[in-house]
Amino acid sequence: MLQTQLPDMMLPRRISVLGATGSIGVSTLDVLAQAGGCDRFDIVALTGMGNVTLLAKQAVACGARLAVTADDSQFSALKALL
Repeated sequence: MLQTQLPDMMLPRRISVLGATGSIGVSTLDVLAQAGGCDRFDIVALTGMGNVTLLAKQAVACGARLAVTADDSQFSALKALL
């Protein structure tokens, strides 16, 4: 009930960032951080290719519920970092 009374801008936005470890993904996460970070945005999922160290760091920093690598061989490394 409270949610229906709040203006849309007050509610956290759910966001997934595809390619979070690339230059555009990194820039996107920087913009989100500057625009209110975790208080304003609910980062649901991050995806990346082979840089699982950065992907895990990003996921932990923004509280993402999912971190997904497209590189099957990096799955164990990502899991260990999370």
